Amino acid sequence: SVITNKMEAKRKTTVSKAIKRTEEAKLEALKTFNQMIEDGNLAVNEFNLCARQCVEGKTDMQSVESQFLKAQSILLQHTDSMNEAALRFSNGASDLNP
Repeated sequence: SVITNKMEAKRKTTVSKAIKRTEEAKLEALKTFNQMIEDGNLAVNEFNLCARQCVEGKTDMQSVESQFLKAQSILLQHTDSMNEAALRFSNGASDLNP
């Protein structure tokens, strides 16, 4: 019937929009995730280098603590970014919920 066809067309449009939005959110999340890995890896490497220098007597504990706080800050910042990306994904699919 005409009503069934209209409902089916609307459903397909809704699902298509959700797919598009969730795909966009996924790509954004992947960029965020890759940046998090890159930044986190760099921050942890810098911390480890500083810690090794402290063990070797080339730097002090205050530098190690400072480097730790910097690495921790970067990782926490990215945790927030990933939560935002997950929320964008959920919002992208929100039309699918009745």
